[in-house]
Amino acid sequence: MLIQFPTKSKIRTIVYLSLLISIGVVLNLIEPVQIFPLLPGAKLGLANVSTVLAILLFNGTYGILVAIIRTIVSQVFRGAFNWISFGTSFFGGVSASIVMSVAYYLFRKKMSIEGISALGGIINNVSQVIFVYLVTKNSFFIYYLFFLIPIGGVVGFVVGILSHTVYNRLKLQ
Repeated sequence: MLIQFPTKSKIRTIVYLSLLISIGVVLNLIEPVQIFPLLPGAKLGLANVSTVLAILLFNGTYGILVAIIRTIVSQVFRGAFNWISFGTSFFGGVSASIVMSVAYYLFRKKMSIEGISALGGIINNVSQVIFVYLVTKNSFFIYYLFFLIPIGGVVGFVVGILSHTVYNRLKLQ
């Protein structure tokens, strides 16, 4: 029986993706859970840098994969595996990565990395609110979007700036 080993390029891809997932998990774990006192659950979302970098360095499929694995591993490491926390993190991160992947594929010549990331930040927050609404059936959370959409856009833009800076540094090497 012949064993097929991955080529060097496949190994390199696996190593880079593993590093991006690890960086995303670490950023998620060191980020304070509560950053905005008046908005429960609102975070900076620095871990999304790993997803944006995966989209830029590889493609959207790998970006989605990084988002899925990163959110699952982060929740396991946090140790408090409850459905609301996991669901908001997972569905927000994965839906944002899907939308950013599609936007990057379709509009990368017309839309900046920062703009694509800002769109991802908005989609992340919208998806999280929809998830919480579907679980709790409390319409109050829909009004929460008036605060979370602009915050998601601004934070996503900042994540885009960080991602773009790191991407440019990686391209130089």
